[in-house]
Amino acid sequence: MKLNQLHTFLAVAKYLSLHEVSSELHLTQSGISKQLAVLQRDIGTRLYKRNGKGIELTEAGRLLLIKITPAVKQLEDVLETFRRKLPQEKEPVVVSLAGAFSIAANVLPSIIARFEKTHPGVTVNCHTGTSQQIEQLISEGRAEIGVNTYRPLSADIACEPFRVQSLVFFVNSSHPLATRRHITLLDVLACPLVIRSMMGGPTWTHDILEQLSERGFKYKVALECNGPLQVKEAVARNIGVGLSYIDNLKADVARKRFVVLKGADFQFTTLSYILYSQKHGLSPAAHEFLALLRQARKIPVGKNLDEITGVMKHRGLNLVTKNRNSSG
Repeated sequence: MKLNQLHTFLAVAKYLSLHEVSSELHLTQSGISKQLAVLQRDIGTRLYKRNGKGIELTEAGRLLLIKITPAVKQLEDVLETFRRKLPQEKEPVVVSLAGAFSIAANVLPSIIARFEKTHPGVTVNCHTGTSQQIEQLISEGRAEIGVNTYRPLSADIACEPFRVQSLVFFVNSSHPLATRRHITLLDVLACPLVIRSMMGGPTWTHDILEQLSERGFKYKVALECNGPLQVKEAVARNIGVGLSYIDNLKADVARKRFVVLKGADFQFTTLSYILYSQKHGLSPAAHEFLALLRQARKIPVGKNLDEITGVMKHRGLNLVTKNRNSSG
């Protein structure tokens, strides 16, 4: 027995006409008949019958009317009390982000924490992935804002420079190069390398190695890994020299687990970018998060971005190989 069936029965008892009940409740006469049929089945007896003028209640129908009228009224009063006094639940506000692995791990958490502190009613979800995955999430509207290490290929995605990032060679603290004072690029490339795999899409590691190869340098790859954590674990086992963003290594370097190799003749610098869809637009909360991201932007004052983006302007790479004396 359902409340809407009782409401229908009360209306029938009031008007004794399916036509008038239909106008009152905005239901078809067949719909009214079906509800009454179900109610009669649940009660187990006939509640009304048709006569020449319309409808009349049976004795069971009149008894049911007496019993349910105050009960339905009380239930309606309870529901109205809750509607008036209890606040309506609001739809949860969610800002969906997408970030490259290194940025999501090392940069975004502090920005998200600041945002959530001033926006207690907003939840921030952050997806991590490859550059292609991040761009796809934004294109499909599944992420409102992305922070990526590559510029987007789609013209529908807006792009703003975010931060300058350095990629560095690093070794286990017990590696022979760890204690060398003067290190050249040739010294590094004489060792086997541990790098990110391209299975998830292009990486800066492969762009750098491609440029090195074009400039005549030779190198050997000992192992390709799925992500930065796997690269670090392989380097920790002395499998080879790793190449990673410096932000990924700060805690390990502080614990003297790894040593960053610094040489006078090599330096790798890239830009990261803030991305957002121009087609889907941003929610008010996402606009506020974007403003916070812009505040956290770190671009050298007066720095020409072409000096950073260098040879590969469409991706943001500046490969400097100073004082190179040999083709390797």
